[in-house]
Amino acid sequence: MELSGRLTSFPIAEILHWSHNDRRTGSLVVRAAGREKHILFRDGQIINCTTDDPSEFYGQFLLLAGYLDQETLFRCLSQCKARRKRLGEVLLQEGLMQLEDIQRTLRFHLEDVICDIFLWDHGVFFFRSEMLPAEELLAEPIATLGLALEGSHWVDTVGRLRQRLVDDHVVLERCAVEPPTDLKPRQRRILEEVDGIRRLEALYGAIHGSFFRFLVACDELLEAGLIAIAHQGRTLHPRQKDAGLDDLLWEVAAREQATERHHLISLGDLEHYVPLWVRPPSVDERRRMPDSVRAFYRQLDGKTPLHALLSEDELEWHRQVDLLMLQIGKKTLALLPAPLEQLKAEAAQQRPGEGVALGDLGSLFKGPNKDLAD
Repeated sequence: MELSGRLTSFPIAEILHWSHNDRRTGSLVVRAAGREKHILFRDGQIINCTTDDPSEFYGQFLLLAGYLDQETLFRCLSQCKARRKRLGEVLLQEGLMQLEDIQRTLRFHLEDVICDIFLWDHGVFFFRSEMLPAEELLAEPIATLGLALEGSHWVDTVGRLRQRLVDDHVVLERCAVEPPTDLKPRQRRILEEVDGIRRLEALYGAIHGSFFRFLVACDELLEAGLIAIAHQGRTLHPRQKDAGLDDLLWEVAAREQATERHHLISLGDLEHYVPLWVRPPSVDERRRMPDSVRAFYRQLDGKTPLHALLSEDELEWHRQVDLLMLQIGKKTLALLPAPLEQLKAEAAQQRPGEGVALGDLGSLFKGPNKDLAD
């Protein structure tokens, strides 16, 4: 890991500039509560981006842009699953879109997915230098610096839009005006869903796609006098809130295990778990760490449970949770149900037939205290 941290300390625009200037090849993983994106670079240029948010998938982009209707999209996605092919390949084989249109719309879609990160107030990231697949989805890479400028434009635009659509508790209602026939597909979808009851967040949940494009379309409908604000909101956008400890750790566990979600561990149970390094940060990573970060990581000794490590201050608590989340996501930190020495002692007392012995757990982990002191 050559670069890692929190978006509050390293804005996404700076990370993109760093990737471009150093001509990086690899993947930038950006993660917030409930969301994760991977931006792939080759020689500092963006060649792909993936998201785990279904509302941002390529199919939703095509649907809201008017390239496909709901029935056609569903049929194509079913074929994707049956044939194990990407949506673009199925669209091309079915003669629904030309190759040039697929490449162009895919590029616009990826730009939207990446620019959305500029609107995140919280999150963690890390860069992985790795060999990428030979196949590139884009005919031409996306210019990294140009995308950074576009993302900054998104931030400025949302600031303007939020002067009227102040938060996601705003309620919109239709006006007694006949809509024109040349409405854009996204505008038409919004107009169909506006009912004077649902809040903006619920309205977006029915539309999906880029949240930025959704806000812009709502503002355009307001300007045209087709909708009006019935009630103003009072709270911040829910996507700006930090998640709790159990949400974050469960998210990581769910990503790493191909199992069904049978149950969640309560926060009280998790705070009795003991963090222990599997692989401490490298020398280069330690040199880039702020003193406060290094001091927190130094406490992860395989003896101290989370409830004794996490701060009582809410902001500091969230910062520490982000730091834990970052290392768990990088598979460098483990959570044990009890201190390491206790587990080793219990393993030594096991008799044949009582279960699989844990063995010498100490040989699997490395203590970070001495390493993180420099």
